[in-house]
Amino acid sequence: LRANYRDVTEGKEITYIPVSSQLDNEITEIEKSKKASQVLYFHGRFHPQKGIHFLFSQDWNDLPLTIRGFEDALLTPDRVLWLKEKGISAVPWTSQSSVIRDELMDHQAVLFPSIYEPWGLSLQEALALGRICIAHPCQGGHEEQIVDGENGFLVDFSSPDLKKRIKEIINLPQAELSRISNNAQSSSYLGHEERIKKLKDYFLWLRSNA
Repeated sequence: LRANYRDVTEGKEITYIPVSSQLDNEITEIEKSKKASQVLYFHGRFHPQKGIHFLFSQDWNDLPLTIRGFEDALLTPDRVLWLKEKGISAVPWTSQSSVIRDELMDHQAVLFPSIYEPWGLSLQEALALGRICIAHPCQGGHEEQIVDGENGFLVDFSSPDLKKRIKEIINLPQAELSRISNNAQSSSYLGHEERIKKLKDYFLWLRSNA
């Protein structure tokens, strides 16, 4: 907002009201000490705005990628084989947040290739879990949710150097990755209670400043 609408936001307070999610973002000590066994992860619905074409255009055999979100009917043997040959593990859509949470925790980095996203709930959930998030600059929510190099990364998914950049990120020193993970978790809030409180505080502010 401040970068793209400076003329109307300068000198004004921006109130952050968190999204509401059922995802459990409490991380246990065991989870903190456990190393991710898989590399890259994407989950989301199949819509042109999600930028999935960026993922299908790459060979991921050296950076195995899990894509969750396929309709069961699309997972025909020939399509599964085609994806497998590109280093992509295809799994169907699920609405079970516990499954998504476990998969988020078991991957080194989470990809967000959307070409447009007003405010990404999936991104916010991943940040709240302290995941290493790599998002495409979309002139929207990604830039508001991620400060590049601080709590995640903004990378052009249309760049020919996409995979090189992803490799650089996941191979950063562990201390640096931990810093970014901690920043992601501490800067992200989920849940109904936080949302209700922020909304209440904002309405009280509006009433006192009307």
